[in-house]
Amino acid sequence: MVNKKKQRNCSLKPRVLIICENASLNFGGEATLPLHYFKFLRKCSIETWLIVHERVREELEKLLEDELERVSFIPETWIHKLLHNISILFPEAIGTFIFVQAMHLWSQYLARKIAQKLILQHEINIIHQPTPVSPKHISLHYNLGIPIVIGPLNGGMSYPPAFAKRSDPFSKLFLKLGRQTSDLFHQLIPGKLEAEMILVANQRTYESLPKHVKGKVEILCENGIDTEVWQNFSPRNFQKKKSATYLCRTACKMEGS
Repeated sequence: MVNKKKQRNCSLKPRVLIICENASLNFGGEATLPLHYFKFLRKCSIETWLIVHERVREELEKLLEDELERVSFIPETWIHKLLHNISILFPEAIGTFIFVQAMHLWSQYLARKIAQKLILQHEINIIHQPTPVSPKHISLHYNLGIPIVIGPLNGGMSYPPAFAKRSDPFSKLFLKLGRQTSDLFHQLIPGKLEAEMILVANQRTYESLPKHVKGKVEILCENGIDTEVWQNFSPRNFQKKKSATYLCRTACKMEGS
């Protein structure tokens, strides 16, 4: 049930606060998303602010030189360092599920304090949490008095059969246990359950959301081509030999090839 305060805020001109752990082109992957959203909204003259960890401060000072006053930084603490150092001692699946997620929650706790001040200071009326994109990750952003939009999320994936052996048995067991108990953690920390809207990239992600989500869920494919970067291809001389470049995060040799 949406309260009256939220309904009034939704009718106003958007004043957006983006909250995330990382906003960076150097980090790549999902860390680029908050940065793209921020730059696009500002290009559209939408009042937007950004909360992000200070580990990307140096990069953002260069990329957002004229907009830096709109960026607030989550401080690096000894807790961040401790959780990171512990996480690298474990297999990736375990380290990410426990310690990296704990680090995200600690960052969210610190970001929440900053957000409360910014909401009052700048009359912000909507929060966007674009990352982490995993539907299983817990969110501490709720009960902030304004609508919160999460996503687009994209997850619920498992290794395909041919690559199953890349994950060790202990990690598989732990991942299965984590998925089975995630609903309990979302009940304890109900950020995703209380969100005004959750955007998901596909049906697979929709089916991976925690149970009892109260807000609206919409499918929004987040992948696309930036036409300002990739210009229209000219059909002239199409019969000539063409070369193509495959852009991706990783490339591995297929087994048996």
